[in-house]
Amino acid sequence: GIVIGKKGEDIDKLRKEASQLMGIPVNVGVEEIRKPELDATLVAESVAQQLERRIMFRRAMKRAVTNTMRLGAEGIRINVAGRLNGAE
Repeated sequence: GIVIGKKGEDIDKLRKEASQLMGIPVNVGVEEIRKPELDATLVAESVAQQLERRIMFRRAMKRAVTNTMRLGAEGIRINVAGRLNGAE
């Protein structure tokens, strides 16, 4: 998932909650991604979340492409399939 917080304070909360849930000390590894728009997994999750929130699929895809290309990607391809916008 995505952990965002000021100077990692959410990471400590996550570690504490997981330790209480498991009953043993938990080690949480965090990796910083400087430009999330250039990470394919995060772009895909973003488009998927927008589709779940019923945002128009063409707009979601176009926004992802423009944001990624604006930050210097060489190219991006998005495949979306299934019932989009409630089409039968």
